[in-house]
Amino acid sequence: MFAITNLLLSFISALGTGSQIVQPVVSNSDRSMVYSATPSEFPCDETSFLPIQAWFDLATNNYLRNPVSRQWVVTHIARYRERYGAQNEYLVATAKHPLKGEIQLRIEREVDNLEEDGTPVLSSTQKTQTRGDLQDNDKPSGMWASEPNVVLSEGVNPKSLPRYHSYKSKASATSEIRQVGYALDIVRLYGHHHYSSDLISSLSLEGQKTLVPLAHLAILARVVHDEEALYNLFSSQGYWYCNMIACVIAKQQGCDFMAARSTGSSTESDSDFCYDPDSRKYYRIPIHAIRTQLVNLIEKLFLQRLQEFNKAVCSKPF
Repeated sequence: MFAITNLLLSFISALGTGSQIVQPVVSNSDRSMVYSATPSEFPCDETSFLPIQAWFDLATNNYLRNPVSRQWVVTHIARYRERYGAQNEYLVATAKHPLKGEIQLRIEREVDNLEEDGTPVLSSTQKTQTRGDLQDNDKPSGMWASEPNVVLSEGVNPKSLPRYHSYKSKASATSEIRQVGYALDIVRLYGHHHYSSDLISSLSLEGQKTLVPLAHLAILARVVHDEEALYNLFSSQGYWYCNMIACVIAKQQGCDFMAARSTGSSTESDSDFCYDPDSRKYYRIPIHAIRTQLVNLIEKLFLQRLQEFNKAVCSKPF
């Protein structure tokens, strides 16, 4: 993954020089590297994808170097859930450009960060802390199931969860995933192909008081990727990844966004299985309060990263 990012940066450095450069894209069919002749913020077509880290590099560097790139604005976000298999969730962002028209981007966690036995890859804190060590602080350890009073179900073996079988079918393509922060989060161009998915919630950003440049969405997607240790012990990692992005955008706009796991009104309907490292089992726990805490924290980290980016923008006037 680091090799891909370094290669991208070397290509991006040629922008504006008149040289022909190429855009690395990962093929869905065999996960091999293929190339397109035009530099862009996006994968070249719907059959390929970019890892979030690579998209972040492309989008932010193009925004800094190319005034045309600054005109891409996110106008709509929508959360979908697949009907079959592990029912993965993903985010579709619509972006518009006054000269280039409209595109849709599908942002999602393609492969969860799991060990071979279906248990989550633990952070260094999660490996060393036990229930007795847990303390409240500004950055939670992610060990949400370690409080017995929040558990809604008996412990479940990791291999019995549907997501484990989905992971096993994809894991051979991502054998480097064995540490926190290495889940395969991706972006791809996307058409109106939601026939096998259900719309969970959506939010129009047109007419809002604050514009959301596409580069800012890439920054947020990277922050949520980097902060995986906050939610890596949950079984529905795809939900947490795309939902944190959407919730931070909605919070920034002062808008309501249906963030619950399902449309039910009970505590159990807004819940998820969370792994407890002590017992090595998953327990269903309520997530409303946890989600609010994580949205606030990720928003704070996003604003810090955005402040750094805006300083770079100001230092590179056209």
